[in-house]
Amino acid sequence: MPSSVNVFYSNFRLGTNVTIQRRLMDVTFEWVDKDGKAHNKTRTITFPDDLALIPANILKDELTDLMLRMMRRAEGVDE
Repeated sequence: MPSSVNVFYSNFRLGTNVTIQRRLMDVTFEWVDKDGKAHNKTRTITFPDDLALIPANILKDELTDLMLRMMRRAEGVDE
């Protein structure tokens, strides 16, 4: 991995709507609460639908990080 990489990004904005295939995934949470009682819950998450539930500022940060990691790999910065 390089010791120094400069990255600049700006101008985050809404684009156009596009039609993409919906992806679904079941997620199961299992946990023990503070009283020692076991719980579990399964939920189906859908992509991209559930992205609309994420506040814009959090979504922007997460997607920027994901795209930046993918670009670094694609450009050979991180091999």
